[in-house]
Amino acid sequence: MSNEPCEHINVQYYPALNDAGWRCLDCNTEFGFRPDLDKGQLDMKIFGLLHDLNEGHFVYVANGTTGAVIQENIRLECEKAQRYDQQFIIQQIMKEPNLNFEMDDDYYKKRWQIL
Repeated sequence: MSNEPCEHINVQYYPALNDAGWRCLDCNTEFGFRPDLDKGQLDMKIFGLLHDLNEGHFVYVANGTTGAVIQENIRLECEKAQRYDQQFIIQQIMKEPNLNFEMDDDYYKKRWQIL
């Protein structure tokens, strides 16, 4: 193990209150709210949010290619609106037409009729 200070090269975004979700994967340093990273590492922020939504079964991304298309579409929307906050990103993800929802509207209508 090196005693050299971490250069914080592997930075990832995790959903957090007040957009304070940036941290280094190598040394686990939390950077908190960082508008410079929100804009400069926008693809990483979108990836982190999309991945967590997929892992939490809120959305379903069929494969890496679909994920890359969704990520690019969201990046363009963020830049167009000049919005880089996680609320806006999540809203755009949920509107994304390339998401593969496992169940359609008919499934949910039938399910709620049973209850």
